[in-house]
Amino acid sequence: MKKNFVIFSLVATALFCLLGSCAKPIYDNTGTVYGTITDSQTGTPVRNAEITLTPGNISSVSGSNGTYEYYDITPGYYKLSVSAHGYSYNSRQILVVAGQTTICDMLLYPEEQVNGITFSTTTLNFGSDYDELVLELYNNGNAGDISWNVSGIDVPWLSVTPSNGMVEMGKSAAMKVMVNRTFITQDELTFFNVNAAGGSKSIKVQVSEGNGGNSGGGGSDDNGGSNVANGLYAYYKFEGDCKNGVDGASNGQGINSPSYVDGVTSGTKAIKFSVSDNSYLSVPEPMIDGANYTISFWAKGISDGHIFHVVSSGERDVAFILNMRDGALTYMSRGHQFIYNYDYVRSFSHPAINSSEWTMITLTSKYTAGVSNAEVKLYINGEYVDVIHEESMAYQNVGYGVKFQFGGEMVYWSGQKSLHSSSMTIDNLRIYDTRVLSASEIDDIYNYEK
Repeated sequence: MKKNFVIFSLVATALFCLLGSCAKPIYDNTGTVYGTITDSQTGTPVRNAEITLTPGNISSVSGSNGTYEYYDITPGYYKLSVSAHGYSYNSRQILVVAGQTTICDMLLYPEEQVNGITFSTTTLNFGSDYDELVLELYNNGNAGDISWNVSGIDVPWLSVTPSNGMVEMGKSAAMKVMVNRTFITQDELTFFNVNAAGGSKSIKVQVSEGNGGNSGGGGSDDNGGSNVANGLYAYYKFEGDCKNGVDGASNGQGINSPSYVDGVTSGTKAIKFSVSDNSYLSVPEPMIDGANYTISFWAKGISDGHIFHVVSSGERDVAFILNMRDGALTYMSRGHQFIYNYDYVRSFSHPAINSSEWTMITLTSKYTAGVSNAEVKLYINGEYVDVIHEESMAYQNVGYGVKFQFGGEMVYWSGQKSLHSSSMTIDNLRIYDTRVLSASEIDDIYNYEK
């Protein structure tokens, strides 16, 4: 009897130690970060603000009530950066403690407009390959010569030269933005400001861990091309959806059920528009209704008809129109020109486009202050083939865009007229909304994507 009692006691003690006070205590070895993003002037929550923890570039987006939350964050010090369209960025250093929630509410201040200046990009992505990128400022020619300076650099690995200067009326100025990778041990993100004409523009800088060693606009590839990410505002790859693959424009919407078929390269997808269904891509931003831009895409099965345009609040509802007429690409920046002078507009001169093969089509538009015409160049498969001069700035078109439509029927003049759609499949739609790519950069993209 005594023996059985001893055995029972030993078993009970073991169970008590396993389930009770002898069990190892459970510790939460990660922390949580929570906060609300608010407009400093109105006190209203800011939705869709991008919140990033560095090092590590751990990203989140604020909800409709302005709140965000991170779970399972390794304890330590982080820089929390917040950016949103129309606001200057803000940042703060925070400490994440294991088992605790760090509260970090942030105010965003409306961005002061830099009048008379446009920027080649507002995001510089160095990736893992680049040590140096170029940021350009364009003086639109409305306020004489404009002085500028750089401020807000708060990391040891970033430098800008020159850090101040003067951009003459109608001309551009360039600055080198450089990364010292000896300080880069993880993915990093930061911002700096360019101050000019009584305003300030936030420039976003992203860096991935890597060896670097290159200068330019994107990561290199084995085939000799490069991605040319500098100034890339939208990149729609159509991998089963119409999402923008970079930090820039809004996601697109496939209207009237376009289909997804084999893309330019093996294993990728492209979007196919049906003429009978009048399917098309719609983006709730005008995308290219500016003085300087580049738009590039691959097309297959293209035929006569509408290719893309900007829905405009001026000039008979349309602007920046590309279509194919009698097998030739025809471009007009002005809705007035399309409606009243279409039969007399000169099309581009270019080699015949084989509709059974993929063709990369690129347009660049460059405006020089004081000149009424914009220089619009056409590139086919990375090669410069022709140029036309468009009366782009002297008439009502720039800045009046409402949204962008690629494919489908073009309806204009308050719905009284229309242009039938082109039958086509497209892939890798790129838009640089304030940057005119060089011929070598366009060739790099062709070699990168083909």
